[in-house]
Amino acid sequence: MKRLFITLSFIVLAIATALAQSFTIDDLTYTITDVENHYVSVSKSSTTLSGKLEIPSQIKYPEVTGITYTVTSVPANAFTGCTELTSIIVPNR
Repeated sequence: MKRLFITLSFIVLAIATALAQSFTIDDLTYTITDVENHYVSVSKSSTTLSGKLEIPSQIKYPEVTGITYTVTSVPANAFTGCTELTSIIVPNR
C-alpha cells in the first residue's frame, strides 16, 4: 500500500511538472518547449540582472523528479531591459 502511494505521488508530481509551462530558477525563467525531449528556452525573470550572465546548458527542475532540461534557445528579446548586463555566455550545443 505504501509503495502504491509513493508511486502515485511520483506520477502526480511528474504530470504537474509537465503541465507547468515555465519555471524560474536564479533570476532566469525557463519555458518548456518540448515536454517529450525535455527542452527549454531561457529568458530573464526580472530586469535586475547585471554583469556577466552564463546561461547553463542544462537545468534540473524540480529537484524531486530529477528531470533535467536542456536549454535549446534564447528568444531574441529575452533580456530586453537588462541594462546592467555586460555579457551573456550562451552554452554550446
